[in-house]
Amino acid sequence: MDDTADGVAGIPADGNLYVRLTAAGAWYGVDEIGHVVFSAGGREWTFSRPVLAVIKLLLNGNAATLGELSVSSGLPVGHVAALVSELVEAGVAAVSRRR
Repeated sequence: MDDTADGVAGIPADGNLYVRLTAAGAWYGVDEIGHVVFSAGGREWTFSRPVLAVIKLLLNGNAATLGELSVSSGLPVGHVAALVSELVEAGVAAVSRRR
């Protein structure tokens, strides 16, 4: 499915973009097989283990760049951008060029 058909192009894989959670009461856990379960804004996602570093940085309340999230998790910037795109689309995160 092409996201651009719905008017959502996704977040570009730009390591200098800042990300911040916008949903209050967000939390995470790790299930019995090591997947990260993240909840925010009334939604829940299940991610692979490397995403834990991304979630922890976002939950500290500060803005972090896609580059910082990529380095901390070992995931390529493109993968982090795709994850952040999903969170932005759900209305639980925001992206900007400045902290």
